[in-house]
Amino acid sequence: MKNYLSLRTFFAVTNVYVIASLPLQAALLDSGAFAQADPGPASPAAQPGATAFPVQRALGAGGREAFIDVSVIGTFSIGTSTEQDVGSLQKADHDPGKRGFDLQSLELALSGYVDPYFRAQTNLIFDFDPEEHGDRIEIEEAFMETLALPANLQFRVGQFFTEFGRHNIQHLHTWDFVDAPVVQTRMFGPDGLRNPGARVSWLTPTPFYSELFFTVQDSTGETAYSFRNEEGFLDSHVQFNERARVDRDRGEEIRRMRDLLYVVRYAASWDLTANQTVLAGVSAATGPNASTEDTFDNEEPPNQIGVGRPSGRTDIYGADFYWKWVPPHQTRGFPFVSFQTEALMRRFEMRRPTETFEDYGLYAQALYGFRPMWVAGLRYDGVRGDMNDVVDRDGDNLNLANRTRISPNLTWYPSEFSKIRFQYNYDDRSGFGKDHSVWLQFEFSIGPHGAHVF
Repeated sequence: MKNYLSLRTFFAVTNVYVIASLPLQAALLDSGAFAQADPGPASPAAQPGATAFPVQRALGAGGREAFIDVSVIGTFSIGTSTEQDVGSLQKADHDPGKRGFDLQSLELALSGYVDPYFRAQTNLIFDFDPEEHGDRIEIEEAFMETLALPANLQFRVGQFFTEFGRHNIQHLHTWDFVDAPVVQTRMFGPDGLRNPGARVSWLTPTPFYSELFFTVQDSTGETAYSFRNEEGFLDSHVQFNERARVDRDRGEEIRRMRDLLYVVRYAASWDLTANQTVLAGVSAATGPNASTEDTFDNEEPPNQIGVGRPSGRTDIYGADFYWKWVPPHQTRGFPFVSFQTEALMRRFEMRRPTETFEDYGLYAQALYGFRPMWVAGLRYDGVRGDMNDVVDRDGDNLNLANRTRISPNLTWYPSEFSKIRFQYNYDDRSGFGKDHSVWLQFEFSIGPHGAHVF
């Protein structure tokens, strides 16, 4: 009941704001307050391969332009798996999480120009919480960014997906497969890497697309899975019965610059031929993790919460590559062939006891748009890791098992606003056997929604 009321209240407030704001915006337009507003030249993020979404401006009251675009995107699935605990296979929050019907995500996207200097975007996610057996609202992204800084610079502040690789910054409706790559959930957890922070990007003065990103974010919480996140520390790195964990109250404090998460990325794109384009990038993230320098409080028995400051570090490195071919004579972008791969490596360091754990993985996928609105795809996933004193040697930790997944799929787009996708997954987890899963996914989109990253 609590979640239901919160949803109803949210929609009531949202409807009042949108309806009431249009006359207000119309009045501002009539007053000439924005008559001379000119956002200037396209920002760096508006260039191919950048991260901002070009906003289509919707019509408001009296046919005037409104300053806010509202869209709703719903993604649903039905399927089954030979693994009874589907969540042990499907690790991402927006993956199909159970046998039968599942609401993967209902996204409400709000975007628009704040003034001649900034644009803003908010993505709210509505889905089902299996633990609470009710609906929940999640602020996936909420940020503002500049439109026309000098020297091809752009500044973003708020909560947003971290600029790391290709997949981490993508919303569910832009995924090429029903679920997230295994290596992404292994490194970044069920929600991906995102947190409150700031990002600066620089579109370098080169004859081809070339952009450098530098991000600083909080290193705590469930969306910083490999860093100061208690769940990620316990589930994915260490044996609880042999290692301390960070004291939550102290561990979430920011006392010095090294308590933050730092991420850098460089991406470049160029045309191989008139019909072939490639984009390549490298990324690196570093920040404190949830291990503690001290051992245990005297009043606590072993295996309980430690009381030291976070002292261990986590470093994640990645490289990604994308290639696409479209023939000279095509219809609405079809036919086409694309290939994408991403490799990641994580180094998790503890101080007391001194241990280092490393794991790595990749995914590689190919898509073939063989006729207008029909796409066939195939993806390979593989993850591996160290087997040392940090890792559960008994082999009963699902989160650390070496894994391989092969996923063929077929997608039909009845239009640009709907999608139907069928996918089969073959999973092989070392020590846990092989599993088979089939999923049928449906998706709709209502309202204006800008172009996405190349």
